[in-house]
Amino acid sequence: QVFLGNDEAALRAAAPLLVRYAPSCNSVPNATHALLLLPLLRLGNIEQAAKHHRDYRNLMQDEGSLVFIARHLEFLGLLGDLEAALKLLEKHLPWAFRTRDLNDRYAFLRATLPLFARLRSSGENTLKLRLDRDFPHLQENGEYDLSTLENQIRADVLEIAAKFDTRNGNSSFSSGIEPDMELLERPAQLLPEEKPKAQKPSNSRKG
Repeated sequence: QVFLGNDEAALRAAAPLLVRYAPSCNSVPNATHALLLLPLLRLGNIEQAAKHHRDYRNLMQDEGSLVFIARHLEFLGLLGDLEAALKLLEKHLPWAFRTRDLNDRYAFLRATLPLFARLRSSGENTLKLRLDRDFPHLQENGEYDLSTLENQIRADVLEIAAKFDTRNGNSSFSSGIEPDMELLERPAQLLPEEKPKAQKPSNSRKG
């Protein structure tokens, strides 16, 4: 349903996976949270999307979850929360080149493009990023020209897409690279701040 763009149907399909004590595995409900981010963003339900984005905390140290982390990065870029998106980019971009799974690499590199588009529209020209040597376009001084970096990563994405399209005999990977322009044209937003949990009243008595 997510692939088809049936956002409300996707939410209904996901509901049984998100209730307490629902069956789970090594990818569910993490995949479920990640897959619902864009449908909720398209529907304008930012507060609910923010709740699903909190699941990123459970993924941030797991390189095997890169394909799900990519969904979180794409969400932040399309939303326009640049500071949060740049933190994810800096932490996980080297992972995309360290993995041997080309689908994971494709997913993450493709997810950088909405962020680059938002940065360009905000007037940014240069980025300061701390990346390790697994990133093939590493700059020793940590400074990256935005246009150059975007073009390098776009070329990497297109190269991977061409391999999958040749194997599959269609153009689905190449045609799915560009960001959702309708979402990019919306005003940039920040994630709503998480409300502190209410403390349980104490049962102790004074005196």
